[in-house]
Amino acid sequence: MKALVDYLGDKKFLTGDNVCLVDFILFEFCEYGDKLSGGKTGEKYATLPEYCERVKNLPGMKEFYESEQLLGRGFMPPSVSFSTESFRPYLQYFLNLMKK
Repeated sequence: MKALVDYLGDKKFLTGDNVCLVDFILFEFCEYGDKLSGGKTGEKYATLPEYCERVKNLPGMKEFYESEQLLGRGFMPPSVSFSTESFRPYLQYFLNLMKK
């Protein structure tokens, strides 16, 4: 995570002023990590919440986040099914990444 934050630096998006496909992947990764950490990602990586807000406020993204398509749903799509036990190794791996 630190390497991504360092690479992002003070750029608006990963490649500078223009958004690219990888920004959406990083955004999703950050959103997921923030949910898993109880909203504490920004405590360690202060630039990530600002970055996520920039991506979330892109034309089309803002409307999607405010739409019925997203509201009221869990973070994962309904087609994804896993038990807490089967997910635990992935959660631990992600939490270890957050500590670096």
